[in-house]
Amino acid sequence: MKNVLIKRVCHNNDGVFGVMMIENNPRFVTVEPKWFGNYKSISCIPVGTYTCKMTKSPRFGETYEITNVPDRSNILIHWGNFSRDTEGCVIVGSGFDYDLRNGSYITNSVDAFRRFMNLMQKEEFTLVIEDVDKISVLQEKTKKGKKS
Repeated sequence: MKNVLIKRVCHNNDGVFGVMMIENNPRFVTVEPKWFGNYKSISCIPVGTYTCKMTKSPRFGETYEITNVPDRSNILIHWGNFSRDTEGCVIVGSGFDYDLRNGSYITNSVDAFRRFMNLMQKEEFTLVIEDVDKISVLQEKTKKGKKS
């Protein structure tokens, strides 16, 4: 089983941006929605370790579903360019870009998604999501707030 790591490197008003590493090699970039308490369809998923399994999406065709996400389901890996192109899923691309009209986004997503799918060969894999900045602290505060 392959190991995939998404290291989230930037959280800004345009979304959460990361680098996807497959077997310790940086291969793609990612974008997700901002953290909104793990709320369905509007929030990125919490940091953690997940299992990804092949699925067929009516919109994206063959793709991977990120499973075992607390209180969430139907979290996919797919193509798009902006965090607004997803409802809580992970989008893959080839690079980061920015312009005044659109803000931050990822590029060459359809091609990157095809390359990602070819690399993964329809096999189940382990996905680890880590943060390199303070979003983890925000997630922990949110979790503690829900328990009170």
